[in-house]
Amino acid sequence: EIRELRSGRLNISALPAFGLTLLPSIIASFTKQYPDVSVTLDIRSSSTIIQRAGRNQLDIGVAAEVNDDTPSVVRRALVATPPVCVMPKGHPLSKLSVVQADDLDGLNFVSLGVGDPMRKQLDELCESRGINRSLKVEAALSNTCINLVADGVGVTVVDRLSAWMAKDLPIEVRDFQPHLDINLSVYRPWGTIASSAADTFIEHLIQSTREYMNVVDRE
Repeated sequence: EIRELRSGRLNISALPAFGLTLLPSIIASFTKQYPDVSVTLDIRSSSTIIQRAGRNQLDIGVAAEVNDDTPSVVRRALVATPPVCVMPKGHPLSKLSVVQADDLDGLNFVSLGVGDPMRKQLDELCESRGINRSLKVEAALSNTCINLVADGVGVTVVDRLSAWMAKDLPIEVRDFQPHLDINLSVYRPWGTIASSAADTFIEHLIQSTREYMNVVDRE
């Protein structure tokens, strides 16, 4: 095991909302502790990550849980990423402490891509309640949506982590209700013995993520 941590290799895939925000710093701290372990990071959609885990094409995947049962993967809960509403500074919604779905009616809205789990849940919610948003722009990545909001295109609903990482932009962030069930999990191929490097990284990943999200949730 010690030899593996001196010369191991890890192939990691993550969804953009995690792989472009918190994961790089987690990898950096891990490689400082284990400098001889090499890491490859690939950014993919959650569905692609789970498919690749099922095909034994990666060591570790971080993805949003999906409803499809994939028996060829091992899943371990990582962290919940509750949605928030992001708006430009001074937007009328900023007067609210919590933004309700009905508050989005008639507003210019920046939407995540069609395949995003949060987009799917929000679209279904708005359709069921008769909430008509003006869908101005659609973007695949949370941070792109947030930048569009900062430039005044409209408001958006994204995960809390992405919004917190962008807090220096001219935006305001409010809790969003009702709760959308978006949870991140760690995925591995089923039926394979994880390397010592993979096991050690997963423990580091889970501990670091939960510590960081505790800070985010307090602010």
